[in-house]
Amino acid sequence: KCFDKEAVIRVIFKNCKMTGTTFMDSKLENVQFLECSNKYVNFASASMTNVIIKDSDFEETSFLSTKIKNLEIDNVKFKGAEFISTALKDVDFSNSDIYGAKFDVNSLKDMVIDSMQASVLVGLLGVKIKD
Repeated sequence: KCFDKEAVIRVIFKNCKMTGTTFMDSKLENVQFLECSNKYVNFASASMTNVIIKDSDFEETSFLSTKIKNLEIDNVKFKGAEFISTALKDVDFSNSDIYGAKFDVNSLKDMVIDSMQASVLVGLLGVKIKD
Protein backbone atom coordinates (compact mmCIF):
# COMPACT_ATOMS: atom_id res chain seq x y z
CA LYS A 1 0.00 0.00 0.00
CA CYS A 2 1.19 3.52 -0.72
CA PHE A 3 0.31 6.40 1.62
CA ASP A 4 2.87 8.79 0.08
CA LYS A 5 2.01 12.48 0.48
CA GLU A 6 -1.17 11.59 2.37
CA ALA A 7 -2.54 12.80 5.71
CA VAL A 8 -3.18 9.84 8.00
CA ILE A 9 -5.04 11.25 11.00
CA ARG A 10 -6.73 9.46 13.94
CA VAL A 11 -6.17 5.96 12.55
CA ILE A 12 -5.56 2.73 14.45
CA PHE A 13 -3.77 0.00 12.53
CA LYS A 14 -4.36 -3.17 14.55
CA ASN A 15 -2.98 -6.60 13.67
CA CYS A 16 -2.10 -5.33 10.17
CA LYS A 17 0.45 -6.79 7.80
CA MET A 18 1.87 -3.72 6.07
CA THR A 19 5.11 -5.12 4.67
CA GLY A 20 6.59 -2.71 2.11
CA THR A 21 4.08 0.07 2.76
CA THR A 22 5.30 3.60 2.13
CA PHE A 23 4.45 6.78 4.02
CA MET A 24 6.95 9.05 2.22
CA ASP A 25 6.30 12.79 2.68
CA SER A 26 3.15 11.93 4.67
CA LYS A 27 1.64 13.40 7.81
CA LEU A 28 0.78 10.88 10.53
CA GLU A 29 -1.07 12.40 13.46
CA ASN A 30 -2.73 10.56 16.36
CA VAL A 31 -1.95 7.20 14.76
CA GLN A 32 -1.47 3.85 16.48
CA PHE A 33 0.24 0.72 15.17
CA LEU A 34 -0.81 -2.16 17.46
CA GLU A 35 0.38 -5.74 16.97
CA CYS A 36 1.39 -5.00 13.37
CA SER A 37 3.93 -6.62 11.08
CA ASN A 38 5.42 -3.62 9.31
CA LYS A 39 8.68 -4.86 7.84
CA TYR A 40 10.33 -2.77 5.11
CA VAL A 41 8.06 0.26 5.67
CA ASN A 42 9.38 3.62 4.48
CA PHE A 43 8.71 6.79 6.51
CA ALA A 44 11.17 9.01 4.57
CA SER A 45 10.45 12.72 5.07
CA ALA A 46 7.25 11.91 6.95
CA SER A 47 5.95 13.94 9.88
CA MET A 48 4.82 11.87 12.89
CA THR A 49 2.94 13.52 15.76
CA ASN A 50 1.36 11.64 18.68
CA VAL A 51 2.13 8.20 17.26
CA ILE A 52 2.06 4.98 19.30
CA ILE A 53 3.78 1.79 18.11
CA LYS A 54 3.13 -1.19 20.37
CA ASP A 55 3.84 -4.93 20.18
CA SER A 56 4.85 -4.62 16.53
CA ASP A 57 7.57 -5.61 14.07
CA PHE A 58 9.24 -2.68 12.28
CA GLU A 59 12.31 -4.60 11.07
CA GLU A 60 14.20 -3.10 8.13
CA THR A 61 12.01 0.02 8.29
CA SER A 62 13.42 3.36 7.12
CA PHE A 63 13.09 6.60 9.08
CA LEU A 64 15.04 9.01 6.85
CA SER A 65 14.61 12.71 7.65
CA THR A 66 11.45 11.84 9.57
CA LYS A 67 10.10 14.56 11.85
CA ILE A 68 8.95 13.06 15.15
CA LYS A 69 6.99 14.71 17.92
CA ASN A 70 5.66 12.58 20.80
CA LEU A 71 6.45 9.07 19.56
CA GLU A 72 5.68 6.29 22.07
CA ILE A 73 7.06 2.83 21.40
CA ASP A 74 6.51 -0.31 23.46
CA ASN A 75 7.89 -3.77 22.68
CA VAL A 76 8.81 -3.08 19.05
CA LYS A 77 11.35 -4.96 16.92
CA PHE A 78 13.57 -2.54 14.98
CA LYS A 79 16.22 -5.04 13.79
CA GLY A 80 17.87 -3.60 10.69
CA ALA A 81 15.78 -0.40 10.79
CA GLU A 82 17.45 2.88 9.81
CA PHE A 83 17.14 6.16 11.69
CA ILE A 84 18.99 8.77 9.66
CA SER A 85 18.58 12.54 10.13
CA THR A 86 15.67 11.78 12.46
CA ALA A 87 15.71 13.47 15.88
CA LEU A 88 14.78 10.86 18.51
CA LYS A 89 14.83 13.21 21.49
CA ASP A 90 13.02 11.61 24.45
CA VAL A 91 11.89 8.56 22.42
CA ASP A 92 12.15 5.60 24.82
CA PHE A 93 13.57 2.50 23.13
CA SER A 94 14.39 0.78 26.44
CA ASN A 95 11.95 -2.12 26.08
CA SER A 96 12.27 -2.56 22.32
CA ASP A 97 14.73 -4.55 20.18
CA ILE A 98 17.17 -2.21 18.42
CA TYR A 99 19.89 -4.81 17.83
CA GLY A 100 21.16 -4.35 14.28
CA ALA A 101 19.36 -1.02 13.81
CA LYS A 102 21.35 1.79 12.20
CA PHE A 103 21.47 5.30 13.67
CA ASP A 104 23.44 8.35 12.63
CA VAL A 105 25.07 10.33 15.43
CA ASN A 106 22.56 13.20 15.30
CA SER A 107 19.60 10.83 15.61
CA LEU A 108 21.04 9.27 18.78
CA LYS A 109 21.09 12.55 20.68
CA ASP A 110 18.80 12.46 23.74
CA MET A 111 17.09 9.17 22.89
CA VAL A 112 16.29 6.89 25.85
CA ILE A 113 17.81 3.40 26.05
CA ASP A 114 18.63 0.82 28.70
CA SER A 115 22.14 -0.16 29.81
CA MET A 116 22.22 -3.29 27.61
CA GLN A 117 21.35 -1.25 24.52
CA ALA A 118 24.10 1.24 25.36
CA SER A 119 26.80 -1.29 24.51
CA VAL A 120 25.19 -1.92 21.13
CA LEU A 121 24.95 1.78 20.27
CA VAL A 122 28.39 2.80 21.51
CA GLY A 123 29.87 0.65 18.74
CA LEU A 124 28.21 2.94 16.19
CA LEU A 125 30.43 5.71 17.52
CA GLY A 126 33.56 3.67 16.88
CA VAL A 127 34.12 3.02 20.57
CA LYS A 128 35.31 -0.41 21.67
CA ILE A 129 34.29 -1.81 25.03
CA LYS A 130 36.85 -3.80 27.02
CA ASP A 131 35.72 -6.00 29.89
